[in-house]
Amino acid sequence: MFYGYKNILGLCLIIIIIFVDFFLSKVVSNNENKNKYLFLSILLSLSTLILFKYANFFSSVSLKFIELLAGKKLEKQLVSLTLLPGISFYTFQSISYMMDVYKKKILPEKSILNYSLFLGFFPQLVAGPIVNAAHFLPQIEKLKSIRLQDLYLKKAIYFFLLGFIKKSVIADNISVIVDQCFHIDFIHVLSSFSLFIGMLSYSIQIYMDFSGYSDMAIGLAYLFGIQLPENFRYPYLSSSITEFWRTWHITLSNWLRDYVYIPLGGSKKSNLDTYKNLFLTMVLGGLWHGANWNFIVWGGVHGILLCLERIVHKKSDIRPDSFLLRNIKIIFVFLLVSLIWILFRAENLEFALKYFQNLFLFKTGLELGYTKLNQFYLILGVMFLSQVMGKKFENKLKHFTEKDSGLLFYFFISILIIGSILLSGNAKPFIYFVF
Repeated sequence: MFYGYKNILGLCLIIIIIFVDFFLSKVVSNNENKNKYLFLSILLSLSTLILFKYANFFSSVSLKFIELLAGKKLEKQLVSLTLLPGISFYTFQSISYMMDVYKKKILPEKSILNYSLFLGFFPQLVAGPIVNAAHFLPQIEKLKSIRLQDLYLKKAIYFFLLGFIKKSVIADNISVIVDQCFHIDFIHVLSSFSLFIGMLSYSIQIYMDFSGYSDMAIGLAYLFGIQLPENFRYPYLSSSITEFWRTWHITLSNWLRDYVYIPLGGSKKSNLDTYKNLFLTMVLGGLWHGANWNFIVWGGVHGILLCLERIVHKKSDIRPDSFLLRNIKIIFVFLLVSLIWILFRAENLEFALKYFQNLFLFKTGLELGYTKLNQFYLILGVMFLSQVMGKKFENKLKHFTEKDSGLLFYFFISILIIGSILLSGNAKPFIYFVF
């Protein structure tokens, strides 16, 4: 009902995938011709994803090619389909389930209701985290004997409120700066410094927006007695691109590693094959985010950087970084990742190139204004301070939400609720809802 409220077609598709997976998984588990049935299941999931997510993109590319051959501009788009919410997430869960059954990592699920809950669990259905069947399905069995007092109520409140603050207080407030800097009418008149602030602001916005949703999903899941996997682990405190991808959108990184990178050959063969597999995996990861050349280039750039890091590490001695050197690396990686985020935020490659051009011209122009600059500096400081403190006192925070801390916990939560209501910005849609 949650998923089909405004999109009955999307509900029908996920129901079809649930039934096909459920019955084919039993065949794949016991049949000698299991390759054929695995192929059928993955074909259904990928066909659904390609049709509703990439048909418009391929149509646009084909149209431009036809226009080039015809020598004139055609006004009508060949195909125009609406993207179904969450399709990128549940199709990946479907594929991973079938692959795990095929490799005998898990047994096929006996209950179609349990499998339906796994594929259509509403807190994480539309924007993740991407859940592994081996992690999720055993928890459903435990729910049969769970008591009300066994539910993670304090964790649920903490994570949901944490996500709400990230989204409504930080991401939505800083989005005002992002929207101005990435507007086509402002890109040529804003100073390079303002565009630099806009670049960093988007880096903060997408992190707080997406990790905020993940935290809220984790909090909601705790209310139902389900523990979802961690999706972010202080990614902007990473001292390398490799570390960044181990801490950013962790469930997608793990999925790409297990079901794309390793099946391609991983790092088992030559160095050249390893770099090729790594690059292709990141390009596919970029394409997963959206049917646009921006995302493909974005993924490709990250793939090249990951390859370069592997080359450098192979040729140099790995020594522990000093405190100063590690912090210099953290700042550098944050600026580099923020720079690449421009590709992610821009409407198309042409706009991204214009942004880069105006950013590196070091030109004067229209400034953002005293209020917006102060807002940016405050949010930037709060974000990094909270990351550093969160990482340093991680165990104490975990103890605070798990053990009996009495009235102190609820007093702390009350203060956060009041603060989040007073400081919330104008509500904006979650960024990853379009993926």
